[in-house]
Amino acid sequence: MEKDIIRTFQGRLQKLGYYHGDLDGAAGAMTSSATIAFKTAHGLAARDYVGPITLTTLFSPTAKAASIILPAAQTSPVDPSLELLLEEARKWIGLKEIPGPVDNEQIVTWGKAAGIDWWNNDDDAWCAVALNGWLVACGFPSTKSALARSFCDYGKRITVPVPGAIGVIPRGTSPTFGHVFLIEKVNANGTVTAINGNVSNMVKRSTYSISSILSNGLRLPVAA
Repeated sequence: MEKDIIRTFQGRLQKLGYYHGDLDGAAGAMTSSATIAFKTAHGLAARDYVGPITLTTLFSPTAKAASIILPAAQTSPVDPSLELLLEEARKWIGLKEIPGPVDNEQIVTWGKAAGIDWWNNDDDAWCAVALNGWLVACGFPSTKSALARSFCDYGKRITVPVPGAIGVIPRGTSPTFGHVFLIEKVNANGTVTAINGNVSNMVKRSTYSISSILSNGLRLPVAA
């Protein structure tokens, strides 16, 4: 029962934008930091103890949503290497896979450049293939995998989204599959604007909630 209570607590924190991890029912570091952030925003003692006052405040209809605090890297120009990566992604917006037996050669080229030796089509899910292709074109290493979740071990894990970072979200309840994108902009409403492949069978901009990103799915590319 305790795990169910913690999941409910995490869910409320997540809805308000303080918690960005999985609803796992574990009172770990992410839950602790989200609790402190919530209490600080509401003038309560900045510690992770959860008592009646914290619970009443949290589940009150007047509870405040989190404010997105941008790190210094976002209030100053984007790192040049990451801006180069964003420019590479932007130039492919609108590219589409080709229905039927004919394949879009650019999607095939991305897979080959990324070192995914078996890749030879545009029919399999290709969000990770596109991102790997953009990374390699800009001098970053590839995961050499067509799995979106291969990026959960890529580069450097960060906890606050920034332009040029990579985000991975789940696909349904599958522990294997997901979707990966490149963050172009962090929005004040708790979302990110992303550039991604294989959305409506094309490269396009999409919007995702920050809270939907996997706990280990926010990554910063690091040059080889």
